[in-house]
Amino acid sequence: MYRVKELFDKIVIIADILEKNDIDNFKFPKGISEESVKNWEKENHAFLPQGYKEFLLLANGFRMHGSEIYPLEQVTRLDFPDEFKGYYAIGSYIGDGSLILADNNGKFYLGDHADGIEESTFEAFVKRWILEGMEEAVEENGIHLP
Repeated sequence: MYRVKELFDKIVIIADILEKNDIDNFKFPKGISEESVKNWEKENHAFLPQGYKEFLLLANGFRMHGSEIYPLEQVTRLDFPDEFKGYYAIGSYIGDGSLILADNNGKFYLGDHADGIEESTFEAFVKRWILEGMEEAVEENGIHLP
């Protein structure tokens, strides 16, 4: 859990800086229990990606400018479009219908309707689609990070 916790802590610090400078307002829903995650996996006969599970323990979802990590209760098994059928949608990115996906075995994927499905990691997603965007907002507004 160390790596996801480290990324989450950085998100919280940058979110606080952006909020104090009236640039954005972030919400961090309370994390859920490990038991809730295990129950979901048991009920759905599927495993979720480890990084995503660790994030849920810290915050049950997160949204930022076109990127969203779904709370556990919003995770759904997809029946369409055909290229995403059978995957679980655990979030979205870019804001154009691209999804972050998981298969039954807990592997993590980026699903872009134009580029197809690419295996990745939850940590790489957070770095690229959340932290980089937050850091760009800081830089564009002339704010220096501690």
